[in-house]
Amino acid sequence: MIVACLAFLLRHPQNVTSPGDQALLLGCLERMCKAQESDPKFMKKVPLILHKFYDQDILEEEVLFEWFDKPTKNFVRKSFAEKIRKEAKPFIDWLKYVI
Repeated sequence: MIVACLAFLLRHPQNVTSPGDQALLLGCLERMCKAQESDPKFMKKVPLILHKFYDQDILEEEVLFEWFDKPTKNFVRKSFAEKIRKEAKPFIDWLKYVI
């Protein structure tokens, strides 16, 4: 279900219109990572997924930076949210460099 929602958003980015929508999308990504926890290869795809959303103008820099800097337990355990951010770090570092 979560994968289908993310795929829908990639096809229809106009549905993500506010920072709140973007935060919810990132929360869905966290839940998807949790659902795929048994597949270590999936977590390695987090930077690619974030990059795709960024390239499609679905996620804005400010929202990504805030999400990265403030792991929460809103969607998954905080320790797992931190693990996701560790995987996302290469993309975030690149984004900070290019802007």
